[in-house]
Amino acid sequence: MRKIILAGFISELGDWAGLIAVMSCMTENTGGYIGIGSLFALKALSVILGGYLVPVFRRLLPNRIEWRLAIIDCLKAAALLPLLLNTPGPLQVLCAYLLVALLSISFDAELATLVKATTDSTTLTETIAKLEGAARLALVFGPALMAFVVHSLGIKVGLALDIASFIISGLVVLSAAANRSLPQSDAQDTPPRLALLEAFRFAPSIQLGLLASFLLSIGFGLVNTVELPYALTELGLTTSAFGWMVTVCGLGGLIGARYLTRLLKLFSPSTLTAGGYAIGGAFIFSLVLTRSFPLVLIALCLYGFFSAIASISFRTIFTSNVAGDSVIGVMSARAQIIQLGFAVGALMTEIPKEEIIPSLIMSSVFHFAGSLVMSSKSIDLLKRKPPAGSSVETVQ
Repeated sequence: MRKIILAGFISELGDWAGLIAVMSCMTENTGGYIGIGSLFALKALSVILGGYLVPVFRRLLPNRIEWRLAIIDCLKAAALLPLLLNTPGPLQVLCAYLLVALLSISFDAELATLVKATTDSTTLTETIAKLEGAARLALVFGPALMAFVVHSLGIKVGLALDIASFIISGLVVLSAAANRSLPQSDAQDTPPRLALLEAFRFAPSIQLGLLASFLLSIGFGLVNTVELPYALTELGLTTSAFGWMVTVCGLGGLIGARYLTRLLKLFSPSTLTAGGYAIGGAFIFSLVLTRSFPLVLIALCLYGFFSAIASISFRTIFTSNVAGDSVIGVMSARAQIIQLGFAVGALMTEIPKEEIIPSLIMSSVFHFAGSLVMSSKSIDLLKRKPPAGSSVETVQ
């Protein structure tokens, strides 16, 4: 599992180079932030289509999960290669981003299966925390470093770094097979489906969790979309300051992931989820009240800390209480809902200066709303283990 975590870190670090490069492409082509909004909207389409892609990959790719992960990484690299070899226009950038996003949905679903199959109940939270920690470690080093690289050396270098990270990640995943016997995927495939619609068949407890995911992701979309304009217009700073804002938030998340296991000795995962998101929403609201850059950095660091605790706890609730045969369906539906909500939040503002503060307020409201759903007594059902041999509860 260490090599899988290392592969995730390499891929996440490269993703920052690719994301900054792609955002730069869209900004240059559209002359503003509208291009970034289009990327978020396209990602919503990708997660909806991802419900069809995952079952297709389960038929076409090898049965070994580590081979699937490696092949998906290589396909993501191939999708970005045309952008590196040509001068891409907006449509080509959007198509490449759509393909990478689609492949990422399949990758996440297979990774969830791998984690479920290779860990027991006593180490599941620790494993998920390490995966989240790797992503947040990349969030600490990635934004400021890759923004500097892309700004200094150009968009093409950023794309090349992202492509290289996918290839290296795939090789690392494959090398894991030489040291241990990894599980095979379930040979029984289900027909292609829209995983988002499958959510209506889940038990009310699962549906409440998905509703919370949707509300929270709208809040994430709002704050992430306005973060750069907030730095440039409200604080009067530069793009470099924006990079530091993202980096500090990632540092807080890394610390939160590191100390989660200690907090789990004092609080339940559901308490950490609801409380973490509520406190995070409060720190988002604090950005409305200050224009001091040091205070903004402190608020974002604490936001990252509590968001990481809540996010890992939330994933633990889902992963540990869903039967193994159904984990792909539930996690695919959750991934679609999260990304769809993120895109909805991003498109709720057109990023004019006067909309930045209202967007931050709305983001904090959606954080509080998601926390309220997670604190509902009905969500207690999620903490109950399903009977042995059962699948996900469904509404008959």
